[in-house]
Amino acid sequence: MLVQILFIAPFLLFPLIIAVVMGIMGYRKGWKFGVIGLTAMVAAAGMAYGAAWFLSRVLAGLSFVEDIRWDITLMLRDAGLADLAWQGVYDATLNRLLMLVLLPVLLILIYIIICVIWAILSPKPQPSLKPVGMVCGIFIGVIAGVFGLFAGGVNVVTEAGRAGRAAEIIRPINFDQFDLIHVTDRLPELLDIYFDTELIDASEFARAELLTDAINGVFVESMDNINTMLIIRSSRSRLMQDADNLKELARFADKRRIIANRFGDPFEIDNTKIAENIDELSHYLFNFTFSPELVRILLTQTIRDMSGDPTFIYPIGIVTRDSEAAFAEALAALYSISDFIGGKRFDQMDEAERGDTLDTVNTIRYSPLFPTNVFAYLADILQHGEE
Repeated sequence: MLVQILFIAPFLLFPLIIAVVMGIMGYRKGWKFGVIGLTAMVAAAGMAYGAAWFLSRVLAGLSFVEDIRWDITLMLRDAGLADLAWQGVYDATLNRLLMLVLLPVLLILIYIIICVIWAILSPKPQPSLKPVGMVCGIFIGVIAGVFGLFAGGVNVVTEAGRAGRAAEIIRPINFDQFDLIHVTDRLPELLDIYFDTELIDASEFARAELLTDAINGVFVESMDNINTMLIIRSSRSRLMQDADNLKELARFADKRRIIANRFGDPFEIDNTKIAENIDELSHYLFNFTFSPELVRILLTQTIRDMSGDPTFIYPIGIVTRDSEAAFAEALAALYSISDFIGGKRFDQMDEAERGDTLDTVNTIRYSPLFPTNVFAYLADILQHGEE
């Protein structure tokens, strides 16, 4: 509630003051004073809107603003974000935010100027119909409030509610003891706030594209030497589906204790628990809209961990959305075979280990996820161990 009040207060402070002041003056000086003051407020609102529209464009084109945009561009490029995905959103949103700030400020200034000129030039009206003057004075504040809250193309009241909800979601997050369950639980709501907020002046597609590029950039940047395709597609419905699936996956992983430490390092996982829950995990992995690319990256990383070769890249085009069962079987086999890798060669194994290893190798050999070249690579690892 405090966040909503702080968000709205700057837009209502002047209207409240002017409603009280002009209401009292209108009662004291009569209806003519109230009507003239009301007319002056309407005129001031029109002039303030035109001036704010013009100034917002002028300010957006100033050199220091361009320097700020360029600095942001360089920073986002380093994070893998394409220029075109955000610059259009940036330009339109900057104008909207400048309008939001300038409108009440200019309204105050212009109305004060009009009132001063009026006080100097106009004759003093004779008090009559004082209640009408008071009502007109109050309506002056109402017009100022409505103008500040809605004229900038933003419903400030609604945005205050969204800001309050976002603060409630973010406030409990301690980045030193990161709660993955809390974050993933509230992620769909944060996405709704992002797509619905009027503070961003962009279409739903442009917002989805901007968020998509940001996620793809961070993801690809974090996966060293994996030449992956785009992971997330530009669609609100797909982003929401992935957020809901991530929430359910995090809850499942927490329930099955796959996440070894829920706080501290939320990405510390228990490989034994993964092996015990491969079928269920495969279901969640293939419920992402980008499951083929995700599974390809997981296979790449798994084989790299087994081989110690940081340059291995799993081929593109092998994994499809119908590969869930094959992936679960293959991943179980990979976890099993990895137990025998670590400097221990096949000729050093006992008979039981050899039998288990051969069964596992055959599972991988006939898996549709392991073409001949990848299987030959694994067989070479198994035969020679890590050297």
